[in-house]
Formats: sequence, structure tokens, C-alpha cells
Amino acid sequence: MAVELQPFTQVGDTLLIAATTVSGTATLPAGAALTSTAIRVYNDGPSLAFITVGYGGATASIRSIPVAAGNTQLINKGPNNTVAAVTLATTANVYITPGFGITT
Repeated sequence: MAVELQPFTQVGDTLLIAATTVSGTATLPAGAALTSTAIRVYNDGPSLAFITVGYGGATASIRSIPVAAGNTQLINKGPNNTVAAVTLATTANVYITPGFGITT
């Protein structure tokens, strides 16, 4: 049986985390948190950013999911409604888009 892959579909507004060396967070709006299964993360910064998800709160660390500068990563969020981002030494704008499907 073949599995049909669906392109990523946005559910709710894109959020911004101005990530620094201290973990910053963004909370998904209630509707998007309930209907989305993944987040599309874009690191618009000059260096690596680390991303994690949680329910009701989250703290990113260097043990979280790395997203290289200028890259996009799709992360399964499960029932979580909070996203956190941190960098090693610089600041980075990290854009979080809730949705479902895959990115190409």
C-alpha cells in the first residue's frame, strides 16, 4: 500500500523567536496548536540555532534539535504548544510556522 505524502500546509500565523544565548519561547495560538502536527522552522540567523518543543513551556539547549543558518527544518510537535530556540553566541530570527505535511 502506497502512502500519499502531502505538501506542508500552514495552519495559523508564523511566529518569530528572536533567539539569543538565553532560550526564548513562542506559544502557538490555541487553534493552530490543536490542528497542527508539525512546525516548519526557518533559521534566518548567521549561525546554528537549537529548537525544542514542549507543552505549557519549553527551554532550548545545545542538546535540542540543531537548525543550520539559512535552513529550514520540519519538526513533529505532537500535542505540544510551545516552541523554544537558543543560539550559541549570536542572535537569530527563528520563524515558526505551524501546520501539517512535509516540506520539499
